[in-house]
Amino acid sequence: MLKNHSTITQMNTKRFVSIFFLFLLTLTLTPDVSAQKALLRLTLNQDQVFSYVSTVDQVITQDIMGMNQVIKQKIALYYDLTVKDVSDETYTLDYTYTRVTLNMDGGAMLGVTEYDSDQDKEDTPPMAVGYAGMVGQAFTFTTNRRGEIQDVQGIDKLLDRMIEGMDDISEAEREAMKAAFRNQFGEEATKSNIQGSLPVFPEKKVKSGKSWDQVTIIAAGFQMNQTTTYTVESIAEDQVKLSASISQGSDPESTMETNGMTMAYEVTGQGTGESIIDMSSGMVSLSTSTYEISGEVTASGAMMGNGMTWPISISQTSVLEMTK
Repeated sequence: MLKNHSTITQMNTKRFVSIFFLFLLTLTLTPDVSAQKALLRLTLNQDQVFSYVSTVDQVITQDIMGMNQVIKQKIALYYDLTVKDVSDETYTLDYTYTRVTLNMDGGAMLGVTEYDSDQDKEDTPPMAVGYAGMVGQAFTFTTNRRGEIQDVQGIDKLLDRMIEGMDDISEAEREAMKAAFRNQFGEEATKSNIQGSLPVFPEKKVKSGKSWDQVTIIAAGFQMNQTTTYTVESIAEDQVKLSASISQGSDPESTMETNGMTMAYEVTGQGTGESIIDMSSGMVSLSTSTYEISGEVTASGAMMGNGMTWPISISQTSVLEMTK
């Protein structure tokens, strides 16, 4: 009986040793995912086309002279990016708007506006005229392989088209509107806005847990300074996932001119986001962000006397999605 027990024990021991050895072998052969590194770079080909939809869902709350105003708006911009030129250091792309949708509820003061450029070919609502003028228009931008926007060209033609449909305004009002659009959508503003939504990749390879800061000036009529901290969450063969921590603050020296008034914004905000980078191209395949901004607005000039200050808060969710 003891002999049989000894034999069984030896067999169990051998089995345990075999399983333990197999376990060690498995550990040895399993790749260390945490140690994976990726070199994030744009890798584009001539005439390659990427289609996107950028959606901004926003709620603006203001309290002006005791009157609470809430504006809810959702804007979706559809566009194609076409690679027009490839060099050793840079890519030049055409940015063409293909569709715009707008849903806005401005309360009693601004009313409700619904617009879809694919459906509403005629009778464009006044609040959507500028957006309608963007459809079919294009501008060009150049970026290096790390995703740094070098320059933007062709914006003036786009701005002319945006105010073309505003037939019920005077020439002076038209020029004032164009100046306001140039301030918000001009070449420098467009350059900073594109950069603010896209990561600039680090110079060296990254691994999970790696973080870096990106400082961008955002033009929103007035100037916002934005710092985004990107962190690598995971690396796979076909994609890299990034998280983002966003902080924003208005430039106290930056003002916006509108309707004869000078608007100064003193606001700050915080937000978070995620981005998925397609490894084959280096392009963003999906990006989401949510943030809150609050502070004060001061208006002067026109009929504002010595000026007026009121509180403002903005809640915003943004989604950028590659559709093909």
